[in-house]
Amino acid sequence: MVYFIVGPKVVKGQENTTKAKLTNGVGSNGQAPKMLDLELERFKLGNLDNMMLNYEVIQKLEHQVEVILKKIDKAYTDINPKNTLSKLKVESREHGAEDIDRYLTRFTWDDSKYPRNQALSELLKIMQQKSSTVDNSLRHKIQAYNESRQAAANSQKKEGGSMLNRDLNDLFAENNAVRKEHFVYTDYLTTLIAIVPDSEMKNWEAGYEKLNDYILPRSSMILPIKTDLGRFKLCRFMCFKTCVEDVKQAAKNDLKLFVREYEYNIEVILERESKKSKIGNQTAADEEALSSTCVESFKEIYATYAHVKVLKVVVDAHMRYGSAEDYFVSIISVYKGKDKNIHKMLISAFAEPNKRNMYGTKEELNDAEDFFPYAFALVSIP
Repeated sequence: MVYFIVGPKVVKGQENTTKAKLTNGVGSNGQAPKMLDLELERFKLGNLDNMMLNYEVIQKLEHQVEVILKKIDKAYTDINPKNTLSKLKVESREHGAEDIDRYLTRFTWDDSKYPRNQALSELLKIMQQKSSTVDNSLRHKIQAYNESRQAAANSQKKEGGSMLNRDLNDLFAENNAVRKEHFVYTDYLTTLIAIVPDSEMKNWEAGYEKLNDYILPRSSMILPIKTDLGRFKLCRFMCFKTCVEDVKQAAKNDLKLFVREYEYNIEVILERESKKSKIGNQTAADEEALSSTCVESFKEIYATYAHVKVLKVVVDAHMRYGSAEDYFVSIISVYKGKDKNIHKMLISAFAEPNKRNMYGTKEELNDAEDFFPYAFALVSIP
């Protein structure tokens, strides 16, 4: 659902007629318009030149806040694709945290955050500062989370790849069942590791002792690896140090298998275990911090977003009609896909008959901006 904030011209004494036009213009395309009680005379908008200059600032601020909302949306869904901004709450001065629809349709201006007794330029500075504070906090949390994810990805990358060059210390750090007792290193003996496809296990068991006279008989053992290695097993076996290269070459030529040298080092494995644990803990902490920041930032920035949209309509209507007595502001909940229908009906209701072709969306007008016979702001996020 999207929302229209509109400010139509009101002829004195015909307020009810204008409201009826608005309601009829919406028809079955949306929910009945809700009039916003804004106490319009409290806004310090200044003269026409001042409003025109600040209207450009409002448009830039509107874009800035929308970019922040999109940034929150991306970060929040990056954490979990099932996350959605539409389920988050917005902070209301009168009602506390509430869902988006209730917040917008019961909108009241929050003077504690955006005092209307401030000059328009000062009010906009307050909004800009609020937006910048949220943006900076969000950016830092996103950066920390991305760095943690990159560190985790780099760690995972080391664990992947071909078994010919994969760091076995990283692999064994994940598998506590692989122990020092599985490896033998003496002045004369060493332990080698064969990378054996599941389909070649029988050939390996039958043929590895024949690779060289200096291989220790019955020394082959499948290492207890819990990590999924695909269709491979790691088989450790022992041989004399003097024949290592000959054994590796014979395995490659006779059994079409690769054999790697490896020296078990508990200090290195423990260090890798500790590093991976720290990376995992940091990533989880940064993810939780970013998720919390997204929720709190949305709660704050969406309220700013709504205030910017309402202020945009107030200033636009004031420039068009001249005073707070000549217009009112309402919000319309638009049903999906019905926005063009409502604009068409409202243009018909509020435009002079001979000027209706002047109005429409920027796509319809082939122009850079929408142009309607009423002040307008679209609320479409999320």
